[in-house]
Amino acid sequence: MKPMLELYGKYSRKDVQEIFEPEYQFSRGAGSWGLQGVVSVKDRPNDWVFFVTYGQSQAHHSFEEGITSDGVLTWQSQPSQGLDDRRIQRWINQDPLIDNIYLFLRPRKGDEYYYLGTLQYLTHDADRERPVWFQFQISEFAPDPQVYEQIKGHGDAVTAVPGGQEIETPQAVEVEPPKRAARAVSSRDFKASKVPDFSDQDERNKSLGLAGEKFVVAKEKERLIAAGLPELASKVSHSSVIRGDGLGYDILSFFPDGSRKYIEVKTTRGSKGTGFYLSPNELAFSQSHPESYQLHRVFNFDEKSGTGQFFILSGDVSEQVTLTPTNFKASFS
Repeated sequence: MKPMLELYGKYSRKDVQEIFEPEYQFSRGAGSWGLQGVVSVKDRPNDWVFFVTYGQSQAHHSFEEGITSDGVLTWQSQPSQGLDDRRIQRWINQDPLIDNIYLFLRPRKGDEYYYLGTLQYLTHDADRERPVWFQFQISEFAPDPQVYEQIKGHGDAVTAVPGGQEIETPQAVEVEPPKRAARAVSSRDFKASKVPDFSDQDERNKSLGLAGEKFVVAKEKERLIAAGLPELASKVSHSSVIRGDGLGYDILSFFPDGSRKYIEVKTTRGSKGTGFYLSPNELAFSQSHPESYQLHRVFNFDEKSGTGQFFILSGDVSEQVTLTPTNFKASFS
């Protein structure tokens, strides 16, 4: 029986080859499937398979790779590859909707590979090449503790920030919206942090979303009371709890002149540039109520302490962010 792809299952190279390219004549220690660290799948130009082995060395270069507990993989290309390499540019400019990178990793040579899922590009080191250093987010990363101990490598090792700079802790403060997402970063920033993309996980975390909404309700009431408008503060309503999620907004609040303000809240544990999801209804509501609509983007949010940072987008959200379709409705005409 041919092997099937199962998350956190263990596979030999031949097993993986039989799944992705069954007609290939496998030869142990030779050819693309028997030897190479990266395999481009035949007849599937947008699919790649990464084979990673901890502790490998090549041409006097040691590979120091690892996975954080949040599923951020630090990975190095082949030592001969620079930033102008065709494959490197493909991975940097990955379109996660069509470009699939499958990760197979083993703790040491001679072991079978764990299948860990697909990768989504986060960032790369703009200052170093040959090899090029990448950080990828592993999709839906949730191994049991025993598996994580096997696969983490250098994952959560702390890298000192030059000059002893400390990373700021979350504060309940408003900040400016990001201008655009950072992709290439300096060696200093690359070494200092491994920032996960929590957007997929957080979209499904209902308790996190509710906590973020309560955070914004409290901030709105504080704002109105500070403006000398306690009567308006008393009317702020957590609409998604009272009336349900289908309104297109989560909170009914007020501007200082007493006019209505409709607030949608998007909360993630991730950083300022982490993506978030909008429903068609939420997007349509922002477009039909541009004068009274705000999206409060809460990030670096800590559920235990109820603290985080946020910025506000006012009006039609489609004019301020890049929207990527992620689902399609299929029907028969």
